Parts: sequence; structure tokens; C-alpha cells
Amino acid sequence: MDGWLAGLGNASRYNVEEAEARELLKSLHKSGRVLHYENSPELAATVIVRPDALAASFVKLLDVQGEYTKGFVQAKQQELDALRQELQELEVTRQGLETKAYQRADNWIRLGLAYIVLQAGLVARLTWWELSWDIMEPVTYMLTFTTGIGAMAYFTHTGTEYTYEALRRHLAEGRLKKLYRKHNFDINRYQELQRAVVQTEVELAAPEVHLLKFQTLALQ
Repeated sequence: MDGWLAGLGNASRYNVEEAEARELLKSLHKSGRVLHYENSPELAATVIVRPDALAASFVKLLDVQGEYTKGFVQAKQQELDALRQELQELEVTRQGLETKAYQRADNWIRLGLAYIVLQAGLVARLTWWELSWDIMEPVTYMLTFTTGIGAMAYFTHTGTEYTYEALRRHLAEGRLKKLYRKHNFDINRYQELQRAVVQTEVELAAPEVHLLKFQTLALQ
């Protein structure tokens, strides 16, 4: 016996022949009481006994009046405002910590500059006043060679070319990580909020698309 007929019950229990049951089903289909598409391979075994509920689902899915879209936008806007508020609070804290980190890095750069100036003055003093160029030449060679070793060591440690800007950034990032731990700044939450804000803004830019996906999943 066909699956749709079995769904209607055993016709023989009510002294109804299968052919009569088929005709009854056709009549109910024509009257709109049920829906049965016997010529469709996908729907032949299915009887929709609540077509009004199906129609209401399609109306909700299409959102003809824009009611659900409006509610979706309002909810997402509130969510976006809350995310931005929390992100802004963390951003203020992060910028303050970043400023301190770069101040510390700049102080180290200034110390490096002072060291180079002091070194140049000392070499000049020893070369022209205290000693001679014959003695200082190998010393200056070794100083230059040591600088090259330092640059290679920096590249090996950081994986970036040695430049003053790269050095400044490396020093600042190292200090910033320590400040995050010291002030219990949740960098993972900060990055998560950034991604959530971007995602919510995308959804608000095309609410119909995201609402359609959500309602389609709800109807499955």
C-alpha cells in the first residue's frame, strides 16, 4: 500500500476501497483541506494535512510586510551597540598600554643613540689624542664586526630584518605583552569583539540574506 495511503489509515477498516480513498484524497486536495501532489516523485508519498500552517511558514520566510526583517535589524543593532560599547572600553585601555609600551621602546632607542655617540667620542679621543690609528684600526674593525653579529642574532631571534623601526616595534610588542599580563587585559576577548563587530555589521548591511538563512534552518 502506498505510503500516503498508509498515512491516512487503513481504508479497509472503514469499508473504503483504495480507489475510493484515492478519489477522496483528490477531492480533499482540490478543496484545499489537504495537499497531495501525486504526480510529483518527491511528494507523492506525502500528504500535507495543514496547508494553512505551510502557507504561514512561507509568508514568514518571505517576510512580505518586512516585520521580521525590522525585528532582526533592531535586535542586531542593539547587539552591535553593546559590542561596540564593550570594545570601546577595552580599546581605551589597550591604547593606554600601547602608549606606555612605545614610550619604553623609545627610551631604549634613545639609550642606544647615546651609546653610539659615546662610543664614537671615545674612539675619536683614543684615535687622535690618547693612542693612534694604527692601534685603533683593529678595534674599530671589531666594533663593526660585533654590530654585524648583533644584527644577525636579531634576525635569528625575531625572523625580521634588523632596522630601527623593526627594533622599536619588537621592543614595544614585548613590553606590551608584559603590560597585558600586569593589568589583566584580555587580548583574546578584545580580538573576539573585533570579529563580532565586523560580522554584525555585515549582517546589518544585508539583513534579508541572513534572515533568510536563519528562517530556512528554522523550517527544516
